[in-house]
Amino acid sequence: MTDHRSELDAPLSDVPPAAGPPPLDLHAARSLGARVGLAVTGVRAMPGGSRNHSYLLDTPTGRYVGTLLSAHTEASAELLIRLTAHAAAHGITTPAPVLPAAGPSLHWHGVPVLIRPHVDGRVHATRLPAQLLGAAGAALACVHAVPIPSFAPVAVRRLPPDWAERALPADLRSVLAGGARRAVEAGLLQPGRSVFTHGDLFPDNLIAPANGGPLTIIDWEFAGADDPAIDLGVAAVGLCRSPAGGIDIGALDALLGGYQSAEVPRGGSGTAEAGRLNASIGWAATVLAYERWRQRPHADWWREMAALSAGSA
Repeated sequence: MTDHRSELDAPLSDVPPAAGPPPLDLHAARSLGARVGLAVTGVRAMPGGSRNHSYLLDTPTGRYVGTLLSAHTEASAELLIRLTAHAAAHGITTPAPVLPAAGPSLHWHGVPVLIRPHVDGRVHATRLPAQLLGAAGAALACVHAVPIPSFAPVAVRRLPPDWAERALPADLRSVLAGGARRAVEAGLLQPGRSVFTHGDLFPDNLIAPANGGPLTIIDWEFAGADDPAIDLGVAAVGLCRSPAGGIDIGALDALLGGYQSAEVPRGGSGTAEAGRLNASIGWAATVLAYERWRQRPHADWWREMAALSAGSA
């Protein structure tokens, strides 16, 4: 059954809670709001986000979300804000950061803060409804048509260069080695066409607006410049898995159909990306298996992705 939630009921992260600043109170929220021209009248914690804690900010002009970027360094928080602003400035349906007109960036107890408009809609936390998969594909095609900014990270969805030297479980090591070998054989990791990518198109990063408008994309933490096939692979892993853990072919066809039919300027029709989709799904699952292990090394959270990676062989 599809999990219908609003943005205020976002799912809890599987990442263990990190030490962070004290909760944001009304006095602090008013001080931060004043820096960006907002008169905050109320604040309450939003569920979820065990790494980055978010708060709903009430103002006379509407609701906003203030996120304490506890999982970020100063540099990575600044990059996230710039990537989000870049996407919004080029027509992507995403809430643009609200920035101070002057002075330093926003902080709470030394932690960077991102303020953006609240989106009135629903987050389908675990599985995107079939009728929205085409819209998700079209939204990703629009992202890929955005000019690549000079500050964008390159090739974000990769294993670290020293992954083989790390103390990994033997079965994970085998999965990563197999996934890397297949990606090389498919030519996925060779320099080639790059586009602006989101890098994390999972259901909880999409909001279906209450007014029935286009899907809103949030959380640009893995955005950058990369092969569009790899970004499509990540989206397929995020949006098209069946309850059994494999790829639902019908869902994949809907996602790809929306991507290929989107009327956006780009270097191709999307056919080339589709032709490498099996390899890119395997690579995305490989990278996500490693990332999940890195975040929770003593849990089995990574095994679902490892099975998907191995199954793409």
